This record gives sequence, structure tokens and C-alpha cells, in this order.
Amino acid sequence: VPHGISVLTTADYFSLGNRTDAYTHIAHHIAQFDEYKRPIIRHIYESKLFHWDAHIRLLSAKALRMHTPRDPDFVKEAVVTFLL
Repeated sequence: VPHGISVLTTADYFSLGNRTDAYTHIAHHIAQFDEYKRPIIRHIYESKLFHWDAHIRLLSAKALRMHTPRDPDFVKEAVVTFLL
């Protein structure tokens, strides 16, 4: 697992218990690694933006906003195209 120690120490059981932090701070930290950046963004826009829970949809939108500066071309090509 690339960057496994950093990922595991950041995304442990207790830190992921807080949903807001999991979607924003923890996912943002893990997305700094190229191996995880696009899969995280892809999962958010494919699975979470249209979730039945409104709070999840809101957190997903916030997370996408945070991830956009990390890979703006991918967000433009994949996410915007998907949403249109």
C-alpha cells in the first residue's frame, strides 16, 4: 500500500468516526498522494453527490471544493462532465 503508514495513522478508527472530518480533513490529507487523489474524487462524485442523506450530499460538495485545487483538470474533465 503506497504511503500506508501515513494513511493508516491519519485514517484510524477514531478519526473516521467524525463524518465531517472524514469527508473534509482526512480525505483531503490522503488525497495529497497521487495514488489516492483521483479515486477519492471519483468516489465522491459518483457515489456521494446523489446520496439519499442530505448531510452526505453537503459534505460531498464541500469535499469536492477542497479537492479541486489538487487536480483542477480532472475535476473539470470528469466531474463537471458527469454533472452536466
